[in-house]
Amino acid sequence: MGRKRLHICMFYGLYTELELDNKVQKLKEKWEKISKTTVIYRGINGLSLQKSEEFIQNEDLLSKFVFDSDLSSELYDTFGVKSNSLEEFQTSIKEYFQRDLSHLEERFLDLLNFIFLRLSDITHSDIAFSRYFGNVGLLIKLDSEKDYQNIISLSPKNYYCLVTPSKNMLENVLVDLLSKIGMAINSRMLYNGWHYMPGNFINCEQVDFSERDFYFSAVLSDVTNKDKYHHVGHVKLDINNCIRVPLTMTINGRAYKALMDVRTFRRGDNEYSISDLENVIIYSKYVKVIGQAIFDIITDKKDFSFALQQVNRDNYTKNLAELKKKRY
Repeated sequence: MGRKRLHICMFYGLYTELELDNKVQKLKEKWEKISKTTVIYRGINGLSLQKSEEFIQNEDLLSKFVFDSDLSSELYDTFGVKSNSLEEFQTSIKEYFQRDLSHLEERFLDLLNFIFLRLSDITHSDIAFSRYFGNVGLLIKLDSEKDYQNIISLSPKNYYCLVTPSKNMLENVLVDLLSKIGMAINSRMLYNGWHYMPGNFINCEQVDFSERDFYFSAVLSDVTNKDKYHHVGHVKLDINNCIRVPLTMTINGRAYKALMDVRTFRRGDNEYSISDLENVIIYSKYVKVIGQAIFDIITDKKDFSFALQQVNRDNYTKNLAELKKKRY
């Protein structure tokens, strides 16, 4: 299915006689109507930094969960996790985690590595990874206390990122080099997560943003090409093509936009297709269930001390070596 470009000016011209506030309201209504039947994503030219809103007419992708027979079958065969529907997957994931809470982090990362290896395969990516929040218990506690000021004051070290090289990278690149690449991505993504957090409280009058720079939390998926000419890290690694799907996590009933995401990188000049984007969106729905389950379990346990181990060069190198041997 081909991509189509969506221009706001197409609708803006319909309301030329209205006052500005009324135009904004009409455009908002039109956007909400389109969003109910159309997947809107952002196309980014990494060379010129031009951005455009484009769309895919695939209503299935708007569902909270899209069943993928191959992935669901492999999750069941490997982990005993059932995922024929959203409700079944949510229940089965929690049961899988709760069978051995002493290894909750290990099981969480094992599932993500498993999914990301397969995602890299089907999208011909070199790396798949995800931002998340590391100090899970603390975030739940601060949210329950409505201490939003302290939430936006948490340093980037409280955030988390799991970087999973593709099978091809694991087979052909030395662990030491993979570790350097992964840690470079990790460092950038911790800062990225920290930069997005304040956008979740933009309408909270009690939160002071005067000492804090931030981006609005991402809500649209995006596909970037020609990206090796802009970011320093992308230039060094020849990373030219990227897909990102931001994910919302819910904590104590409050939505945290872009607290998690799924991203893929591809080197070279072969651009990602719409099919690749669709696959990343589908896989991200599985990842979202897994990420949400961690927050739900820790909330129910009131284990405010729970935190994922902070990634450093030593433990990441060790994990890569184990993943290189394992590869499921």
